[in-house]
Amino acid sequence: MSLAMYFYSREMILNTKISLISKLIEEMNMKTLIKVLIASSVIFSSVAFAHVNLEKSMPANNAMLMKPPAELSLSFSKDVRVIKLILKNNQDKEIELNFKPSKKSSTKFLWELPKLTPSNYMVDVTYLGEDGHKMKSKINFMVH
Repeated sequence: MSLAMYFYSREMILNTKISLISKLIEEMNMKTLIKVLIASSVIFSSVAFAHVNLEKSMPANNAMLMKPPAELSLSFSKDVRVIKLILKNNQDKEIELNFKPSKKSSTKFLWELPKLTPSNYMVDVTYLGEDGHKMKSKINFMVH
């Protein structure tokens, strides 16, 4: 084998190896890109579906009331099912509400409240969006 043939065959082997490595890198990058795109679409679709907000509550968050409220009302930006509702005073004592999880979705909910004494109160509400995504909100208010 001549010296020229030797170098030519070495160059061909090197070019083949480079070509194979290049294809492997392209394939890996494509697979990685596909994985990133799939993960991103899942994450962003979850965020889009989960975009339900507690728009309004009565009493309002951080309200200072001169007399105790007779009822608690919650208004949401989209239909939800309220699955948990807890009212606590500033001593972390749970106040009985006779709450039952909602079976039907709605944007508005209303519950009668027991006679509340002067204190700071916190409402913890857990609700499900139409897609089944679980969300929570807190409302604080004070009765003088």
